[in-house]
Amino acid sequence: MGGCLAVQQPMPAAEQTVGAASCHGARGAPSNAKVNQDCAFVLSPLHGPGTCAVGVLDGHGAHSELISRYGALVLAQKLADCGSVLATGRAHTIRERLSRCFLETDKELQRLAAYETSGATATIAVVVGSSLWVASVGDSRCMLATCKAAHRGWDAAAVTFDHKPSLTTEATRIEKSGGMVVTDGGSARVVGPQEESMGLMVSRALGDGYLKAFGVIAEPEVVHHRLNGRDVAVVVASDGVWELLSEEQVARIASEHKNSATSAAEAIVAAARTKWDAEGSLTLDRLLRFYRDDITATVVLLPVGVRVTSPRLQLWPDAQISLDADRSASQDGGSSVRTDREQVVALETSIRSQLKSSVQTLHKARENSEVCM
Repeated sequence: MGGCLAVQQPMPAAEQTVGAASCHGARGAPSNAKVNQDCAFVLSPLHGPGTCAVGVLDGHGAHSELISRYGALVLAQKLADCGSVLATGRAHTIRERLSRCFLETDKELQRLAAYETSGATATIAVVVGSSLWVASVGDSRCMLATCKAAHRGWDAAAVTFDHKPSLTTEATRIEKSGGMVVTDGGSARVVGPQEESMGLMVSRALGDGYLKAFGVIAEPEVVHHRLNGRDVAVVVASDGVWELLSEEQVARIASEHKNSATSAAEAIVAAARTKWDAEGSLTLDRLLRFYRDDITATVVLLPVGVRVTSPRLQLWPDAQISLDADRSASQDGGSSVRTDREQVVALETSIRSQLKSSVQTLHKARENSEVCM
């Protein structure tokens, strides 16, 4: 993959129009943390001042934190590589390129052993001037907040819809491919013709290789929205937010932090966490079966105020994948999990190395320019 990205370079406070936050889930008790299988990225600027891309990937399956992390890195890199097209291309070209970014990311994820039995939802939002482009697979959702008349708060509208097997168009594709949609026990799930596992509750995803032959696809739904002066914020979040907070509630929270996208994202995540913890603690029985999903949100306050020109990539959670194999040693496929971890770490290290090289080159170019003046 080409292009140079900076990783974990914090934005100046004056440019806090793009930000994110993430909180790990828990099982058994609020204090019993589980591995965070979400991964969010912010690519800002995408291509010159006033542009950005944000994304949220929500993993599912064993070791899906590797799928979401690797997928976020690859997807962000591909968006950076086609930044000029996304910023200046025609609508049909942009649609095609965004779709290709997802399909190529899914193909590169096949390098990981976890690809076959684990996957991730993925939703990205690209802001370029007055255009908002959104591409998604699964149920991580994007919403747009709009200022009400007379500035009396913010309205909200979903930009994406969840890709669920219960949707007629999705179910038709799955069944034509030889898969089945079952509803035993409630929510619709995709299973193979002889599947005995729990199945998959989304009909589109990155990864989940074992179901790709049966109608689960990585082809994203691509939406374009022409921004106007009343549009004030874009929020992309995992279902850890949307299961307990409505779009209107998220918009209200964001409106209370309209000077900092990071503060807005943190407040959204905190509100969702509070609701998860309260829901799980209503009764002793619920507490014994306590579960809190991973919760992740990215926020773009409009208009985008990023003025720097070199692409910078930030990831949440910010800690790199650990090579510690202790957790996987007692599980089947421990060696393949370690190999997957090594590939994720290698990709992130490579991008960090590109950062160091590109920054040095940029500084050298500036020095030469100053000498020549």
